[in-house]
Amino acid sequence: MKREALAALKEELSLRIREVVEEQRAEREQLRETLSAEREVLEPDTALAGELVRLIQTGVRRIHDQMERPVVAPTAARGCAAGGGAAGSSVQDYLRDVRSALSGLG
Repeated sequence: MKREALAALKEELSLRIREVVEEQRAEREQLRETLSAEREVLEPDTALAGELVRLIQTGVRRIHDQMERPVVAPTAARGCAAGGGAAGSSVQDYLRDVRSALSGLG
């Protein structure tokens, strides 16, 4: 009887500890999001610079990936334009995005 009561108590405490830990994780994540949002409001240039860095890194990765892939001649069947194909288009789109972000900096 005593062992059963101890086992039940142990299980109950274990469950409660897991609940508290999960609550703390959720609160910590919420605090991180709030802090991030407040930083963006207080330091918009820093937030914009961070976004620009992410944009550039993504673009550099795309360009690098395209350079590693073998180049295939564009064909009308694939729907690629004769002047550079889809790969050139995505690079141009990226460069437009970067130009737009930079012009937003002032």
